[in-house]
Amino acid sequence: NVSADVLVMVDACKSELGIMAQIPVLLQRSMTTPAITLSHRPVLLLPESMLSTMSRAQIELGIRHELTHYKRRDHLMRLLLMLVRGVYWFNPFVWIANRMILADMETACDARVTARLERKKRDLYIHTIIDLGSDRYAGCALGMGTAQGKKNIERRIRGMFMKKKSKRSAKVAALLLVPAMLVMCFTTAC
Repeated sequence: NVSADVLVMVDACKSELGIMAQIPVLLQRSMTTPAITLSHRPVLLLPESMLSTMSRAQIELGIRHELTHYKRRDHLMRLLLMLVRGVYWFNPFVWIANRMILADMETACDARVTARLERKKRDLYIHTIIDLGSDRYAGCALGMGTAQGKKNIERRIRGMFMKKKSKRSAKVAALLLVPAMLVMCFTTAC
């Protein structure tokens, strides 16, 4: 059962992020990283081991990270990626693009979480990512440990400090390409 203290942290993070939806919280024994399930109505999964081994501040940062994924609707994007990967399972470029998109989601989420943190908390967040990044669980959830490996963890940490934003013209081009790619993908499937 989830303690009242943890539920208070979840509610505080939801309030800070402007999330009004009810998001159920479940404790999991088999996981070592917090995660949001990939569904229309996601559930926040918190590992029991994290609650017993990490500080309150680290737990709060993990919760904030997952709720930021929810706010960005990354769970819905991940469902779309799974659909595309299922249709084009034979195409290696789809698998490579999927991996790159997931890494970018984590980096963008990290940057958003750390944007409002003071230096000391940002350092704690980095150490939390390093601690959780060694986990290999990445099943049906979008979690802090999704992008594992030294290289991906380093990329996530560097991404937190990048100030460069995409140019407006690049965003417009991407938005125009999406419908064209969808039409091509779904009219040429086997």
